[in-house]
Amino acid sequence: MFYIYDKQTKEFLREDKGQSDPIKGGVFTPPNCTTVKPLAKKDGFVCVVNESEWAYIEDNRGITVYDINTKLDSRVSYLGTIKEGFTKLVPSEFDVWNGTAWEIDLVAQATAQAKSINNAIQNHLDTKAQEFRYDNMMSARSYTGYTNAFQAEAQALATWASECWVVAGEIEADVEAGTREMPTVDEVLAELPVYGA
Repeated sequence: MFYIYDKQTKEFLREDKGQSDPIKGGVFTPPNCTTVKPLAKKDGFVCVVNESEWAYIEDNRGITVYDINTKLDSRVSYLGTIKEGFTKLVPSEFDVWNGTAWEIDLVAQATAQAKSINNAIQNHLDTKAQEFRYDNMMSARSYTGYTNAFQAEAQALATWASECWVVAGEIEADVEAGTREMPTVDEVLAELPVYGA
């Protein structure tokens, strides 16, 4: 019996009885084979021939791994242990590698949450200004500095917008002081003053 292995990876592929030699008798020896029986199957490993001996080698092919610096994913296409600089552990958006595992970068997470909240507040203000047919809150504010038919309306919107940013600043100060958890966007919007109230 012959034991065929892959020419490049040397991993066991299959058994082969060989092909009979009709002229000289006997059996043709297939290429890339040995007569030494391979080791039994083992989960997570393949059997690889090294000269005339078989050994187990880790098989992670097809598994998704993550670069510990960029968090980019890729699929393993080689035999052996996972290459240095990669992990099977799945990172989340704000994770950083601590040498053995992913951990949340709280500063980056808080910065992103604050940016998201600020964008939502600005969108909230712009939406209100658009109800009065301004392009956005900045457009409404442009009517506050001189006498015109829209000045009072624009000043009311600008005053309300300023009050909203004051409340947002107080929330941010409380979070930074540790007196409250970082709120969600919806929670912040619910705490803002209501226009015209």
